Amino acid sequence: MPKGKAKNKTGKENILLYGIAAAAVAVFAWAVLSIFGAGAAAGNANYNAESVYAPSAPAGAGVAEGQMDESGMHGAGCGDLTDPANVQHLSHHPDQYADCIKQVSPDIFKQATGTDKNVFMQQNGIK
Repeated sequence: MPKGKAKNKTGKENILLYGIAAAAVAVFAWAVLSIFGAGAAAGNANYNAESVYAPSAPAGAGVAEGQMDESGMHGAGCGDLTDPANVQHLSHHPDQYADCIKQVSPDIFKQATGTDKNVFMQQNGIK
């Protein structure tokens, strides 16, 4: 086999290896930055799970009990208190949403949870 052809084949193999190595380094760097959150460390992510899911104001702030605000919601952070799915979610967090649970209609609470509202409130220390 002539020398020129052997060098050419080896050169193509080297280019392929360098390309694979460069791709592997790029994927590794992306994985490391994703895992350790380079963006969050730099201050790009200004939120956490608590700030996203926690009510921004106490339930009923600025809204009389039983009244809806402009958005059709009963109190800030409670969500739609006529929606059984929302009421069921609130009942899973009685400590956090006690004020919201107080505002729910007994009929809707029973429909959402299958439990009497007054019994639930007594069991969970909601007064």
